[in-house]
Amino acid sequence: MVRLVSALTLSALARFTYSVRIRDLSPLGHGDNDSLVEEARSETGSFCKVGVGFSVAFQKQPLAVTEAAKLVKARGINCVRMWSYSSEYLEALHGAGIKDVLVNVPTGELKDVDASKADAIVKGLKAFADKGMKLRVALGNEALAPWENHDGQNGGRVQMALTHMVAALKANGMGSVPVTVPFQAGILGNSYPPQAGAFAGVILDVLRNVCEVLLASGGEFTIHLYPWFARQHGLDLALGKSGNNINGVQYSGMLHQMVAATRAALSRLDARYTAIPLSIGETGWPSAGAPDATAANAREYYRNTIAAATSESLPLDPNLRTVFLFEAFDEKKKSGASHGGHQKSEEDNFGLMYESGGQKYTGLRFPEVPEEPPAVYPACPSS
Repeated sequence: MVRLVSALTLSALARFTYSVRIRDLSPLGHGDNDSLVEEARSETGSFCKVGVGFSVAFQKQPLAVTEAAKLVKARGINCVRMWSYSSEYLEALHGAGIKDVLVNVPTGELKDVDASKADAIVKGLKAFADKGMKLRVALGNEALAPWENHDGQNGGRVQMALTHMVAALKANGMGSVPVTVPFQAGILGNSYPPQAGAFAGVILDVLRNVCEVLLASGGEFTIHLYPWFARQHGLDLALGKSGNNINGVQYSGMLHQMVAATRAALSRLDARYTAIPLSIGETGWPSAGAPDATAANAREYYRNTIAAATSESLPLDPNLRTVFLFEAFDEKKKSGASHGGHQKSEEDNFGLMYESGGQKYTGLRFPEVPEEPPAVYPACPSS
């Protein structure tokens, strides 16, 4: 879950970031990168437009993972993101018929992701890719945020883990599997007006190096965006019930403004990142636990977000891949684990379903996942 971060809070990152020459780790030059961006643009439509976060790890009375996966599928959800690369979760999702999955190497494991560890992870994932699952791989989760970056060294860890993962995917014949790094919204040093969006200066080197890998490998830039935390600027705008016009540009709501600010920041970082695919790794609205956290507001936000993510007349971004709603189920132990801040009870109530699996909201229609022939990967090389 995202928390707001100031540029001052992030200043420690710059002091401990490893110096990684990403271009030396990729055989692609700028000309090749340009062609890959064009290819990424043409392939954006082959990815699911709306997915949902899938976890039962913080439930007080956890659902069986197999049952949870079936409930998700029964709600018409065909695309999920995980916060792990658990084979138990992947087996359950595959068994339920959910094949479009973003897996995640947790932030705490980044320090261990050398070439050998990356190879072992990829070999485990390949078993599911061979069954027809369409995978994406995320490295860390809000790894640069102060609540994750305790020793200030995650900037370097993210870069090295990402580089090892890309190499392992290529070595195992899975080079077409996209990679990403999910960032917290606090990486934006400026977000208003959206056209002036810019990243916080102290992390520019980390972001630039990550983007170079994403650009060279066909990955996507992922950020977590929560209008919930900015609702004081207008509840209807945050809910996506009303749009606005800023400097001659029309926005469908606050989420649209946040996406536009992210795109502006990417373009400002490097013009070549103007068309790099963009995903929202988390966005959501709680149904209880705080003022404005009601089931009616949450349903309104999710309904409007699905509409915005699939809009052709006013798209969130021309190169949007996926918006992942946070999350499938309530997890009543999250506030006790200090997610979102100590004892913030709204953290327990972001689910589209209750802990029991009961449905909270009606009328949420998830788009179908685009059909395409399953990828065929060569056998892993023997070790």
